[in-house]
Amino acid sequence: MSKEDEAMARTEIMEGFAAVMNAIDVAYRKLDDRITQEVGGLRTEMRAGFAQVDRRLARLDDRVSALENRTASLEDRVGGLGRDMSFVKTHLGITES
Repeated sequence: MSKEDEAMARTEIMEGFAAVMNAIDVAYRKLDDRITQEVGGLRTEMRAGFAQVDRRLARLDDRVSALENRTASLEDRVGGLGRDMSFVKTHLGITES
């Protein structure tokens, strides 16, 4: 093989290698773009899911607050009934033994 043929073969090999490297680089960029899109989509779905959970927890918190208010109101009424019963017993002269 002459030096010219050898130089030509090396050039062709280097060009082929460069073409393969470019193809790998293009494939890598496409894959990276696809991964970025998928991750972005998943993040969007997760945020929407978390927002929905937050809304449900807020509604649940409102319901618990309403129940606590009702319970406090009932406790006030029961306490008032206890005072009323004590007054009635005292008025009637009933003593507890």
